[in-house]
Amino acid sequence: METEPQTDEGSLEVVRRRDLGVAARWQRIWAIVADLALHLTVALLVASRLDFPFLFTAVAAYSVVSFVHRVPLQSWWGTTTGRALFGLRCVVEATGGKATLGMLLKEWLLSCWLLIFAAYPLVDAIPN
Repeated sequence: METEPQTDEGSLEVVRRRDLGVAARWQRIWAIVADLALHLTVALLVASRLDFPFLFTAVAAYSVVSFVHRVPLQSWWGTTTGRALFGLRCVVEATGGKATLGMLLKEWLLSCWLLIFAAYPLVDAIPN
């Protein structure tokens, strides 16, 4: 009884929807900008409507919207709204298949970590 060799999940790649060719850099950048704008818009709307401290509510709402959009919804749809606007999707590099929830969660956590380290010097530079 033969079994298939076990392979690593591999890494994620953003590709053009039709031919699986690697997406152009400008397409990836504008797709990210569109997704960030969507997350920020929803977060600011939620924060302006709730009677809680604005900054805390905005950060919490942004985190929730970002997570829901980039992990479960992307797993279900195969793309985010920004990527869909530019005809892109996220696939497993080795197989070309849809990304798993675990892979998307790992990518989301990494992006949060990078955002914190990118934003920290900016927040620290604000005078008291």
